[in-house]
Amino acid sequence: MGRDVVSAKLDVIFKKLFTENSDLLHSFVASMLDIPPESIKEITISNPELPPETVASKFSRLI
Repeated sequence: MGRDVVSAKLDVIFKKLFTENSDLLHSFVASMLDIPPESIKEITISNPELPPETVASKFSRLI
């Protein structure tokens, strides 16, 4: 029997995970920058719109 697991590779799932779970985002950023988590005081998502790379592409929006 297979498990129902949603892949975080899907952009909508990735955005939802990190915008609704600030602790997860905090840990992820610290890990990616290879810095101690306590050195990050605040993370602000200033622009939830991700412009398309081409005119024919779609816009993405943080949820």
